[in-house]
Amino acid sequence: MLEFTDVCLITDNVPALAEFYEKLFAVKAQGDDIHSYVSVPGLGVAIYDKNAAMRDRPELDYSARGNDRLHIGFNCEDATKEYERIKSLGICVPTEPIVWPWGAKSFYFKDLDGNIILVRSWEKEN
Repeated sequence: MLEFTDVCLITDNVPALAEFYEKLFAVKAQGDDIHSYVSVPGLGVAIYDKNAAMRDRPELDYSARGNDRLHIGFNCEDATKEYERIKSLGICVPTEPIVWPWGAKSFYFKDLDGNIILVRSWEKEN
């Protein structure tokens, strides 16, 4: 059986992206300028230097930045409060939260490399 461990983001600037996720999650990254790791309950975010990745795995193409077809999603208790918190950090420009027909309230933002982050809460039934 496979066990999920992390999402690995390939970047040109490991320290800057690690700092972005440190601020987002209010944790300290472990590692160095080649590879850092941020751990929060239920998720690890590995941040890997693009030049090192190209050297270590030359058969893969790391030329594009971000991926508009992949969203890294997080649930929270209250998307509006989380939106305000993230907006106040000054590390990105989140979209306004919206309630979707399926009951999720969510907003999006991009990290420094253009990876899309989704934050959602679920509307509570009365």
